[in-house]
Amino acid sequence: NIGSYRFAGLYQQSPLPAKGNIFKRMYFRYFIENDEFFILKAFNNDKETKRVIPKSDCINFAVCDLAVTKKETSDYTVILIYSVTPKNDILIRDIIRDRYEGANHKELILSVHEKWKPSIIGIESVQYQTALTQIMQNTGLAIKALKPDKEKVMRSLPMQVRLEGGKVYFLDKAHWLDDFEKELIMFPNARHDDQVDAFSYIAYMTNEIGNVTPKGAKLILKKEGITSNYI
Repeated sequence: NIGSYRFAGLYQQSPLPAKGNIFKRMYFRYFIENDEFFILKAFNNDKETKRVIPKSDCINFAVCDLAVTKKETSDYTVILIYSVTPKNDILIRDIIRDRYEGANHKELILSVHEKWKPSIIGIESVQYQTALTQIMQNTGLAIKALKPDKEKVMRSLPMQVRLEGGKVYFLDKAHWLDDFEKELIMFPNARHDDQVDAFSYIAYMTNEIGNVTPKGAKLILKKEGITSNYI
């Protein structure tokens, strides 16, 4: 599956119009959760179907897109927390989006780790963030440096494919959901796209992790030189 954006460009010779719409609302899916289970909801022939997945079978991750100032005109710092199921479903569980001074990033990331116990924390590693990545690695956390090797639209396409393939779910009725969905739908022409940046990095974080047991995931991470106590 190459996604509708690439299909239009390759086969219809009609790349995405200027108004955007890389991520389409029609593909959004949702889940709810309790203390022990995730409940994934989808529609098949206009009928709602549900899958129940034990949380103990899933792996938690966090992705950080950090901005270094609290100025009103600056970008936002975004930390996106998600879980991956044994069948490689991606469940967006929480999004932190606010403006922080760079000096507060370390404590922010430590607080996220304390609450969610992610197996890996990915940090976009450019300029100041490169130094912070090294600092966080020295704390003993499992940190993965994420380096933007493509421009934003191209970087977003792997997650577009997963979304259209029915592999991505958002926490239903979450307080952050409306803003997140609006930014996805308006991308790449929204005023801010920090949440989309973090969302796009999920594909870089979990490309090989799905369809394996937690033990298998740990072996994959070991090959990358990442040790985690939370798988």
